[in-house]
Amino acid sequence: MIYFLYVLVIFISLLIGAGVYTWENVSSLLPMVAMITWTVASWQDNTKWMRVAEILICIVWIVYDIFVGAYAGCLMEFIILSSATIGLFRHDRKKKEEAI
Repeated sequence: MIYFLYVLVIFISLLIGAGVYTWENVSSLLPMVAMITWTVASWQDNTKWMRVAEILICIVWIVYDIFVGAYAGCLMEFIILSSATIGLFRHDRKKKEEAI
């Protein structure tokens, strides 16, 4: 288990290093935060939390895409956001129906 924690810390460190290396302004923090969040979320066993993280990450990327004028990226993130939201509601409803 400790080995996996070291690997996670290495990935996060690399993402922070890449964020520092590509720094332009405060908006450069958005992609770095989104990627770190996704890295941590992808290490979780709970898929519900992964879907929730994906929704939050998409919102961060949409804000960044609007800020830098990447409207095609914004459209792509909106599609991913829609898919993650539908998946979250579909799987949660399925689990609630199974519990009843």
